[in-house]
Parts: sequence; structure tokens; C-alpha cells
Amino acid sequence: MPPNILHFEIDWSDCDPAGIVFYPQFFRMMNTGTHKLFEHAGLPFHVMVAKFGTTGVPMLDVQTTFKSPARFGDKVTLESEITEFRDKTFLVRHVMRNGERIVFEAREVRVWAAEDKSAPNGIKAVPIPQEIKTMFGG
Repeated sequence: MPPNILHFEIDWSDCDPAGIVFYPQFFRMMNTGTHKLFEHAGLPFHVMVAKFGTTGVPMLDVQTTFKSPARFGDKVTLESEITEFRDKTFLVRHVMRNGERIVFEAREVRVWAAEDKSAPNGIKAVPIPQEIKTMFGG
């Protein structure tokens, strides 16, 4: 499946006092990018939870390289795609651009999770359904 592209206009509330995006806001945008990937594939999160019994896809790991700032008023694009499926986890690649300039590149590892009341945190990793993998070409 081709990458999903989202468009954001950087708002003042995204920025620190210097007028550049405060980096945690990028993680919020990446999370939106991941959720919109599923929606773009025809599976909004609320439907996914009901159909597959998952509690979501928590992030296990993220690696981000910030290349240039984004500032208040910038119109940026976020390209997100699933690059690999494993048994219980999958990898998401994100690239944000301001025009042709790369703002950041990131790689997330997310887990397919289900409720487990006996687990210390109340959830456990479970195998990703083949139907999900197929939706994304896996």
C-alpha cells in the first residue's frame, strides 16, 4: 500500500517560545499518522477495536532524526507507511517535509495488543491477524 500523506499547518500551540515546533508535538503528529494509515486502508481505529478485539497498537520503540525545524505557520506534510509486519509487531516509517526540505524521519515499532487482566499493565501482545497484514500488502 502506498504511503498515506497528511497535511498539517503548524499552529502556535505546537510551538515553543522561539516559534519552532516543540518536539513532543511531532510525536502527536506521528501517532495521528499511524491511526490515519488504518483509516486510509478502510479500518478506522474504532472499527478495528470492535472487529479484532485489539486494545490498540501501543508504541514500543521510536527512533527519530530531526533534520530541520518547522515553525509557526509552516505547511508541512507527513508521509506514513507500514514497512514491515512481524508476528506481533509492525514497523511504521514517517517522513515530515516542509516543501522539499525534510523536517524529520522516524521509525516506530508498534505492538498489536489485547486486554489481559492477568498482565501487570493489563494488556499483552498477540499475533497480528493475517487480514490486517493483507490490507497493507503483507
